[in-house]
Amino acid sequence: MKRVIEKKSVAKLNLFLAVLGKRSDIYHDILSLVARVRFGDNLRMELVPGGEDKIECDVCGVPLGEENLIMKAIGEVRKRVKFREGVRVILDKKIPMGAGLGGGSSNGVATLVGLNELLGKVLREEELRTIAKSMGSDCLFFLEEGVKVIRGRGDEVERVGIGIEERISGKRIIIFKPQYSIATAWAYGEMAKRPELYIKQRDAEVALDVGLGRLLKGEGLEGLLYNNFEYVIFEKYPELKKLMKELYEEFHVKGLLSGSGSACFVLMNLESDSEGIKRKIKEVLGEEIFMIETEME
Repeated sequence: MKRVIEKKSVAKLNLFLAVLGKRSDIYHDILSLVARVRFGDNLRMELVPGGEDKIECDVCGVPLGEENLIMKAIGEVRKRVKFREGVRVILDKKIPMGAGLGGGSSNGVATLVGLNELLGKVLREEELRTIAKSMGSDCLFFLEEGVKVIRGRGDEVERVGIGIEERISGKRIIIFKPQYSIATAWAYGEMAKRPELYIKQRDAEVALDVGLGRLLKGEGLEGLLYNNFEYVIFEKYPELKKLMKELYEEFHVKGLLSGSGSACFVLMNLESDSEGIKRKIKEVLGEEIFMIETEME
């Protein structure tokens, strides 16, 4: 049995996100097209004889207790598998927190998969799916590779066809996050106060199907981008709306809020002036923001 394993924990982007309405539980129903990004955190997991379960991370603000999905994943595995060793997780954190990039969920699933491998793959695929589904809304998405359509509260996951994945994979993007974060609960709460901002499920399904159809015919990904969270987020943070408008007018590139924010991304093409775009983003949001140029998986 292996004692040490390393895992990549990638970020995600919502290319299409329609918040449909509030459910009878505490969640909302959504329809989303989600892609993985070639950027993320690194986790090193180690089984320590006689040790305790713990997270080590030198980034300020990262929770190290039970509220971290890394610890939740370890706990869920312990409920099903008996082992004496402690689990030490060293987290090299690159994905910004409170960004809408799925970093916490990705970390939890990477831990789940990595720990299962350390223990000799004692949990079957269906058991891993059950655990991931119980851990949080984004977690099931991260369990497997590929671009996916997500429904329900995020727990209904369907992989798209290879033709769509081929047209998304490798697309250049700039991801940026202002110095402030946005709490997901706050964003959904604001939507609930203004139900007129919800999208009917049938309308959302049609819009997504049309966008995917156009993508298959060779049209750009730009026509697919949508997020109705932008109505409430851009109202509170008008500088983001201003920036998106100026990026489109000056550089002919389209951007979008990812998830409930505060991170956004810009789609690039071969002719895009990436350095000019980065300068414009910093001009509007300040020099101290997070920003990275990368690609979609």
